[in-house]
Amino acid sequence: MTRSTTETRILSRPGLFGALMLGASLIVMPMTAFSQTATAPADAGTAPAEAPAADASAGSAAGTDAAASGTASDTAAAGGETTTTSATQSGSGNAQAAALLKGADGTEHGSVTASDTASGALHVILHLSSLPDGPHAVHIHETGKCEGPTFESAGGHLAGDKDHGAFSPNGMHPGDLPNVDAADGGAVNQEFFLQDVTLSDVMNDDGGAFIVHAGTDDYTSQPAGNAGDRIACGVFEATTASN
Repeated sequence: MTRSTTETRILSRPGLFGALMLGASLIVMPMTAFSQTATAPADAGTAPAEAPAADASAGSAAGTDAAASGTASDTAAAGGETTTTSATQSGSGNAQAAALLKGADGTEHGSVTASDTASGALHVILHLSSLPDGPHAVHIHETGKCEGPTFESAGGHLAGDKDHGAFSPNGMHPGDLPNVDAADGGAVNQEFFLQDVTLSDVMNDDGGAFIVHAGTDDYTSQPAGNAGDRIACGVFEATTASN
Protein backbone atom coordinates (compact mmCIF):
# COMPACT_ATOMS: atom_id res chain seq x y z
CA MET A 1 0.00 0.00 0.00
CA THR A 2 1.33 3.50 -0.87
CA ARG A 3 1.12 6.09 1.94
CA SER A 4 0.29 9.68 1.17
CA THR A 5 2.93 12.30 1.51
CA THR A 6 1.14 13.85 4.54
CA GLU A 7 0.92 10.51 6.41
CA THR A 8 4.59 9.82 5.62
CA ARG A 9 5.60 13.17 7.05
CA ILE A 10 3.56 12.64 10.26
CA LEU A 11 4.89 9.15 10.88
CA SER A 12 8.45 10.22 10.13
CA ARG A 13 8.19 12.97 12.77
CA PRO A 14 7.09 11.37 16.09
CA GLY A 15 6.98 14.71 17.90
CA LEU A 16 4.44 16.03 15.52
CA PHE A 17 2.34 12.89 15.83
CA GLY A 18 2.35 13.14 19.63
CA ALA A 19 1.28 16.77 19.49
CA LEU A 20 -1.64 15.88 17.29
CA MET A 21 -2.74 13.09 19.64
CA LEU A 22 -2.51 15.45 22.64
CA GLY A 23 -4.62 18.01 20.86
CA ALA A 24 -7.24 15.40 20.05
CA SER A 25 -7.42 14.32 23.67
CA LEU A 26 -7.83 17.91 24.80
CA ILE A 27 -10.76 18.22 22.44
CA VAL A 28 -12.39 15.01 23.68
CA MET A 29 -12.01 15.85 27.39
CA PRO A 30 -14.14 19.05 27.31
CA MET A 31 -16.78 17.12 25.40
CA THR A 32 -16.79 14.46 28.13
CA ALA A 33 -16.99 17.15 30.79
CA PHE A 34 -19.80 18.78 28.89
CA SER A 35 -21.61 15.46 28.72
CA GLN A 36 -21.29 15.02 32.48
CA THR A 37 -22.36 18.60 33.09
CA ALA A 38 -25.37 18.16 30.85
CA THR A 39 -26.32 15.03 32.78
CA ALA A 40 -26.11 16.80 36.17
CA PRO A 41 -29.20 18.97 35.65
CA ALA A 42 -31.18 15.84 34.90
CA ASP A 43 -29.96 14.36 38.20
CA ALA A 44 -30.59 17.67 39.93
CA GLY A 45 -34.04 17.70 38.41
CA THR A 46 -34.68 14.24 39.78
CA ALA A 47 -33.90 15.30 43.35
CA PRO A 48 -36.67 17.91 43.55
CA ALA A 49 -39.06 15.35 42.10
CA GLU A 50 -38.13 13.01 44.93
CA ALA A 51 -38.26 15.72 47.60
CA PRO A 52 -42.06 16.11 47.49
CA ALA A 53 -42.31 12.38 48.04
CA ALA A 54 -40.28 12.85 51.21
CA ASP A 55 -42.46 15.82 52.09
CA ALA A 56 -45.56 13.75 51.40
CA SER A 57 -44.16 11.04 53.60
CA ALA A 58 -43.48 13.61 56.30
CA GLY A 59 -46.97 14.99 55.77
CA SER A 60 -48.36 11.51 56.09
CA ALA A 61 -46.49 11.07 59.35
CA ALA A 62 -47.73 14.47 60.51
CA GLY A 63 -51.24 13.48 59.49
CA THR A 64 -50.86 10.27 61.43
CA ASP A 65 -49.66 12.25 64.43
CA ALA A 66 -52.54 14.66 63.99
CA ALA A 67 -54.96 11.78 63.76
CA ALA A 68 -53.48 10.26 66.89
CA SER A 69 -53.69 13.65 68.58
CA GLY A 70 -57.29 14.00 67.42
CA THR A 71 -58.08 10.57 68.79
CA ALA A 72 -56.57 11.51 72.12
CA SER A 73 -58.55 14.73 72.04
CA ASP A 74 -61.74 12.86 71.24
CA THR A 75 -60.99 10.44 74.04
CA ALA A 76 -60.39 13.32 76.40
CA ALA A 77 -63.57 14.95 75.17
CA ALA A 78 -65.42 11.71 75.66
CA GLY A 79 -63.92 11.50 79.12
CA GLY A 80 -65.06 15.05 79.78
CA GLU A 81 -68.49 14.12 78.57
CA THR A 82 -68.53 11.05 80.78
CA THR A 83 -67.53 13.15 83.76
CA THR A 84 -70.20 15.70 82.94
CA THR A 85 -72.82 13.00 82.53
CA SER A 86 -71.79 11.44 85.81
CA ALA A 87 -72.01 14.80 87.56
CA THR A 88 -75.37 15.42 85.95
CA GLN A 89 -76.72 12.14 87.24
CA SER A 90 -75.47 12.66 90.75
CA GLY A 91 -76.85 16.06 91.65
CA SER A 92 -78.81 18.96 90.27
CA GLY A 93 -78.87 17.36 86.82
CA ASN A 94 -81.39 14.67 87.84
CA ALA A 95 -84.78 14.54 86.09
CA GLN A 96 -86.98 17.36 87.25
CA ALA A 97 -90.50 18.68 86.73
CA ALA A 98 -92.20 21.88 87.81
CA ALA A 99 -95.81 22.91 88.37
CA LEU A 100 -97.03 26.52 88.22
CA LEU A 101 -100.03 26.88 90.52
CA LYS A 102 -103.10 29.02 89.89
CA GLY A 103 -106.38 29.50 91.67
CA ALA A 104 -109.82 29.14 90.12
CA ASP A 105 -109.85 32.89 89.36
CA GLY A 106 -106.47 32.73 87.62
CA THR A 107 -104.45 34.11 90.55
CA GLU A 108 -100.89 32.82 90.46
CA HIS A 109 -99.80 30.94 93.58
CA GLY A 110 -96.15 30.19 92.94
CA SER A 111 -94.47 26.97 91.92
CA VAL A 112 -93.48 23.47 93.00
CA THR A 113 -90.52 21.48 91.69
CA ALA A 114 -89.94 17.75 92.03
CA SER A 115 -86.71 15.94 91.19
CA ASP A 116 -85.16 12.52 91.61
CA THR A 117 -82.18 12.01 93.92
CA ALA A 118 -79.42 9.43 94.08
CA SER A 119 -80.96 7.93 97.23
CA GLY A 120 -84.23 7.19 95.46
CA ALA A 121 -86.22 9.83 97.34
CA LEU A 122 -88.21 12.50 95.51
CA HIS A 123 -87.09 16.02 96.38
CA VAL A 124 -90.08 18.39 96.50
CA ILE A 125 -89.59 22.16 96.88
CA LEU A 126 -92.47 24.58 97.43
CA HIS A 127 -92.31 28.29 96.63
CA LEU A 128 -95.94 29.30 97.09
CA SER A 129 -97.49 32.73 97.31
CA SER A 130 -100.75 34.65 97.76
CA LEU A 131 -102.47 31.87 99.71
CA PRO A 132 -104.81 32.58 102.63
CA ASP A 133 -102.67 32.85 105.75
CA GLY A 134 -102.71 29.74 107.90
CA PRO A 135 -102.16 25.97 107.51
CA HIS A 136 -103.00 24.11 104.32
CA ALA A 137 -102.95 20.52 103.15
CA VAL A 138 -100.82 19.90 100.05
CA HIS A 139 -100.72 16.76 97.94
CA ILE A 140 -99.45 15.34 94.67
CA HIS A 141 -102.42 14.17 92.60
CA GLU A 142 -102.64 11.42 90.04
CA THR A 143 -103.78 13.28 86.90
CA GLY A 144 -102.07 16.16 85.16
CA LYS A 145 -105.12 18.30 84.53
CA CYS A 146 -106.25 21.46 86.32
CA GLU A 147 -109.75 22.56 85.37
CA GLY A 148 -111.48 25.08 87.65
CA PRO A 149 -113.26 25.94 89.65
CA THR A 150 -112.94 22.78 91.79
CA PHE A 151 -109.93 21.10 90.15
CA GLU A 152 -111.53 17.69 90.49
CA SER A 153 -109.95 17.00 87.09
CA ALA A 154 -106.68 16.30 88.94
CA GLY A 155 -108.22 13.08 90.29
CA GLY A 156 -107.27 11.56 93.63
CA HIS A 157 -103.92 11.48 95.37
CA LEU A 158 -100.93 9.70 93.90
CA ALA A 159 -101.85 6.66 95.95
CA GLY A 160 -99.96 3.53 94.91
CA ASP A 161 -101.48 0.66 96.88
CA LYS A 162 -101.69 2.65 100.10
CA ASP A 163 -104.38 4.35 102.15
CA HIS A 164 -104.28 8.03 102.89
CA GLY A 165 -102.42 9.45 105.85
CA ALA A 166 -99.36 8.76 107.94
CA PHE A 167 -101.61 7.69 110.83
CA SER A 168 -103.38 5.01 108.79
CA PRO A 169 -102.20 1.38 109.23
CA ASN A 170 -101.87 0.99 105.46
CA GLY A 171 -100.70 4.56 104.91
CA MET A 172 -99.48 6.66 103.49
CA HIS A 173 -100.04 7.68 99.88
CA PRO A 174 -96.85 8.39 97.92
CA GLY A 175 -98.39 11.81 97.17
CA ASP A 176 -99.08 12.70 100.82
CA LEU A 177 -97.09 15.63 102.23
CA PRO A 178 -97.21 17.34 105.63
CA ASN A 179 -99.36 20.44 106.08
CA VAL A 180 -97.70 23.77 105.30
CA ASP A 181 -98.25 27.13 106.97
CA ALA A 182 -98.75 30.23 104.81
CA ALA A 183 -97.76 33.53 106.39
CA ASP A 184 -96.85 37.10 105.53
CA GLY A 185 -99.22 37.41 102.61
CA GLY A 186 -99.60 33.72 101.93
CA ALA A 187 -95.99 32.72 101.27
CA VAL A 188 -94.68 29.17 101.74
CA ASN A 189 -91.04 28.22 101.18
CA GLN A 190 -90.45 24.64 102.21
CA GLU A 191 -88.98 21.38 100.98
CA PHE A 192 -89.60 17.68 101.56
CA PHE A 193 -88.13 14.28 100.68
CA LEU A 194 -90.62 11.57 99.75
CA GLN A 195 -89.12 8.11 100.22
CA ASP A 196 -89.55 5.46 97.52
CA VAL A 197 -91.17 7.90 95.08
CA THR A 198 -89.67 8.81 91.72
CA LEU A 199 -90.51 11.41 89.14
CA SER A 200 -91.66 8.67 86.80
CA ASP A 201 -94.34 7.80 89.37
CA VAL A 202 -95.57 11.39 89.20
CA MET A 203 -95.12 11.83 85.44
CA ASN A 204 -96.84 8.66 84.29
CA ASP A 205 -99.06 8.35 81.21
CA ASP A 206 -101.67 10.81 82.45
CA GLY A 207 -99.22 13.11 84.20
CA GLY A 208 -99.45 14.55 87.68
CA ALA A 209 -100.62 17.69 89.48
CA PHE A 210 -100.01 19.53 92.74
CA ILE A 211 -102.98 20.67 94.83
CA VAL A 212 -103.29 23.13 97.72
CA HIS A 213 -106.36 22.67 99.90
CA ALA A 214 -108.31 25.24 101.86
CA GLY A 215 -108.06 23.25 105.11
CA THR A 216 -105.59 20.95 106.83
CA ASP A 217 -104.92 17.25 106.50
CA ASP A 218 -105.78 15.14 109.56
CA TYR A 219 -103.52 12.36 108.19
CA THR A 220 -106.23 9.75 108.84
CA SER A 221 -109.55 10.37 107.05
CA GLN A 222 -110.07 8.67 103.70
CA PRO A 223 -109.49 9.46 100.94
CA ALA A 224 -107.90 12.90 101.42
CA GLY A 225 -107.57 13.71 105.13
CA ASN A 226 -110.70 15.88 105.26
CA ALA A 227 -108.62 18.70 103.81
CA GLY A 228 -111.42 20.77 102.28
CA ASP A 229 -111.70 22.48 98.90
CA ARG A 230 -108.95 22.52 96.31
CA ILE A 231 -107.97 26.16 96.02
CA ALA A 232 -104.87 26.01 93.80
CA CYS A 233 -103.65 23.57 91.18
CA GLY A 234 -100.65 23.13 88.90
CA VAL A 235 -99.73 20.50 86.31
CA PHE A 236 -96.20 19.04 86.45
CA GLU A 237 -94.17 19.63 83.30
CA ALA A 238 -90.64 18.44 82.56
CA THR A 239 -88.16 21.27 82.96
CA THR A 240 -84.44 22.00 83.07
CA ALA A 241 -82.95 20.78 86.34
CA SER A 242 -82.13 23.55 88.80
CA ASN A 243 -82.25 21.97 92.26
